[in-house]
Amino acid sequence: MIMSMRTRRARMAALSVLLLGVAYLVQVPRLTGLAAYLGVLAGAGVAVAFLAAARLWWGGHGDGRLLATCLSVVGLVGHLLNYVAGVPGASSIRGQVSDASVVAVILELSTLGLLVVDALRRPAAPQRRPPYAL
Repeated sequence: MIMSMRTRRARMAALSVLLLGVAYLVQVPRLTGLAAYLGVLAGAGVAVAFLAAARLWWGGHGDGRLLATCLSVVGLVGHLLNYVAGVPGASSIRGQVSDASVVAVILELSTLGLLVVDALRRPAAPQRRPPYAL
Protein backbone atom coordinates (compact mmCIF):
# COMPACT_ATOMS: atom_id res chain seq x y z
CA MET A 1 0.00 0.00 0.00
CA ILE A 2 1.34 3.42 -0.93
CA MET A 3 1.23 5.82 1.97
CA SER A 4 0.06 9.36 1.51
CA MET A 5 3.28 11.33 1.69
CA ARG A 6 4.53 14.46 -0.02
CA THR A 7 7.94 13.88 -1.46
CA ARG A 8 10.05 15.85 -3.88
CA ARG A 9 9.63 13.16 -6.51
CA ALA A 10 5.84 13.24 -6.09
CA ARG A 11 5.86 16.99 -6.62
CA MET A 12 8.06 16.61 -9.69
CA ALA A 13 5.58 14.02 -11.00
CA ALA A 14 2.78 16.52 -10.28
CA LEU A 15 4.55 19.13 -12.40
CA SER A 16 5.14 16.58 -15.13
CA VAL A 17 1.50 15.53 -15.26
CA LEU A 18 0.41 19.19 -15.14
CA LEU A 19 2.58 19.90 -18.19
CA LEU A 20 1.11 16.79 -19.80
CA GLY A 21 -2.35 18.28 -19.29
CA VAL A 22 -1.18 21.49 -20.97
CA ALA A 23 0.24 19.47 -23.88
CA TYR A 24 -3.14 17.75 -24.27
CA LEU A 25 -4.91 21.12 -24.05
CA VAL A 26 -2.82 22.41 -26.95
CA GLN A 27 -3.85 19.40 -29.04
CA VAL A 28 -7.61 19.70 -28.36
CA PRO A 29 -8.47 22.13 -31.22
CA ARG A 30 -6.49 20.18 -33.81
CA LEU A 31 -7.91 16.83 -32.72
CA THR A 32 -11.48 18.15 -32.57
CA GLY A 33 -11.14 19.26 -36.18
CA LEU A 34 -10.06 15.77 -37.23
CA ALA A 35 -12.51 13.69 -35.20
CA ALA A 36 -14.82 15.00 -32.50
CA TYR A 37 -14.27 12.01 -30.21
CA LEU A 38 -10.52 12.65 -30.19
CA GLY A 39 -11.14 16.19 -28.95
CA VAL A 40 -13.42 14.87 -26.20
CA LEU A 41 -10.80 12.29 -25.17
CA ALA A 42 -8.06 14.93 -25.11
CA GLY A 43 -10.31 17.25 -23.07
CA ALA A 44 -11.00 14.46 -20.59
CA GLY A 45 -7.24 13.86 -20.42
CA VAL A 46 -6.74 17.53 -19.53
CA ALA A 47 -9.24 17.29 -16.67
CA VAL A 48 -7.72 14.06 -15.35
CA ALA A 49 -4.21 15.50 -15.61
CA PHE A 50 -5.12 18.61 -13.63
CA LEU A 51 -6.89 16.55 -10.97
CA ALA A 52 -3.97 14.12 -10.68
CA ALA A 53 -1.49 17.00 -10.46
CA ALA A 54 -3.49 18.61 -7.65
CA ARG A 55 -3.74 15.35 -5.71
CA LEU A 56 -0.01 14.67 -6.11
CA TRP A 57 1.03 18.21 -5.20
CA TRP A 58 -1.09 18.53 -2.06
CA GLY A 59 -0.34 15.26 -0.40
CA GLY A 60 1.04 12.64 -2.79
CA HIS A 61 -2.16 10.64 -2.43
CA GLY A 62 -2.53 7.19 -3.95
CA ASP A 63 -5.46 8.24 -6.10
CA GLY A 64 -3.35 10.96 -7.70
CA ARG A 65 -0.67 8.39 -8.42
CA LEU A 66 -3.23 6.03 -9.92
CA LEU A 67 -4.75 8.75 -12.10
CA ALA A 68 -1.34 9.94 -13.31
CA THR A 69 -0.21 6.40 -14.06
CA CYS A 70 -3.39 5.49 -15.93
CA LEU A 71 -3.34 8.74 -17.91
CA SER A 72 0.29 8.22 -18.91
CA VAL A 73 -0.21 4.58 -19.92
CA VAL A 74 -3.39 5.31 -21.90
CA GLY A 75 -1.66 8.25 -23.61
CA LEU A 76 1.33 6.11 -24.57
CA VAL A 77 -0.94 3.38 -25.93
CA GLY A 78 -2.91 5.96 -27.92
CA HIS A 79 0.23 7.45 -29.41
CA LEU A 80 1.58 4.00 -30.24
CA LEU A 81 -1.67 3.01 -31.94
CA ASN A 82 -1.66 6.22 -33.96
CA TYR A 83 1.93 5.70 -35.06
CA VAL A 84 1.41 2.04 -35.99
CA ALA A 85 -2.16 1.58 -37.20
CA GLY A 86 -3.87 4.96 -37.02
CA VAL A 87 -7.04 5.84 -35.16
CA PRO A 88 -10.58 5.61 -36.54
CA GLY A 89 -11.86 8.75 -38.22
CA ALA A 90 -8.45 10.43 -38.36
CA SER A 91 -6.53 8.61 -41.03
CA SER A 92 -4.87 11.88 -42.08
CA ILE A 93 -2.69 11.87 -38.95
CA ARG A 94 -1.72 8.20 -39.08
CA GLY A 95 1.98 7.91 -38.40
CA GLN A 96 2.47 11.68 -38.18
CA VAL A 97 4.67 12.94 -35.39
CA SER A 98 3.81 16.47 -34.29
CA ASP A 99 5.77 18.58 -31.83
CA ALA A 100 2.95 18.41 -29.29
CA SER A 101 2.77 14.61 -29.50
CA VAL A 102 6.53 14.29 -29.00
CA VAL A 103 6.32 16.53 -25.93
CA ALA A 104 3.34 14.50 -24.67
CA VAL A 105 5.20 11.19 -25.06
CA ILE A 106 8.24 12.58 -23.24
CA LEU A 107 6.05 13.86 -20.40
CA GLU A 108 4.16 10.56 -20.19
CA LEU A 109 7.40 8.63 -19.90
CA SER A 110 8.86 11.05 -17.35
CA THR A 111 5.69 10.89 -15.24
CA LEU A 112 5.81 7.10 -15.19
CA GLY A 113 9.51 7.12 -14.38
CA LEU A 114 9.11 9.58 -11.51
CA LEU A 115 6.22 7.63 -10.01
CA VAL A 116 8.09 4.32 -10.22
CA VAL A 117 11.24 5.78 -8.65
CA ASP A 118 9.15 7.41 -5.91
CA ALA A 119 7.36 4.15 -5.16
CA LEU A 120 10.64 2.22 -4.99
CA ARG A 121 12.39 4.74 -2.73
CA ARG A 122 9.47 5.33 -0.39
CA PRO A 123 10.11 4.13 3.17
CA ALA A 124 8.07 1.19 4.38
CA ALA A 125 5.02 1.91 6.50
CA PRO A 126 5.75 1.52 10.19
CA GLN A 127 4.45 -1.63 11.79
CA ARG A 128 1.67 -0.82 14.19
CA ARG A 129 0.72 -2.97 17.09
CA PRO A 130 -2.98 -3.61 17.49
CA PRO A 131 -4.45 -1.64 20.39
CA TYR A 132 -5.51 -4.83 22.16
CA ALA A 133 -2.02 -6.36 22.21
CA LEU A 134 -0.19 -6.60 25.53
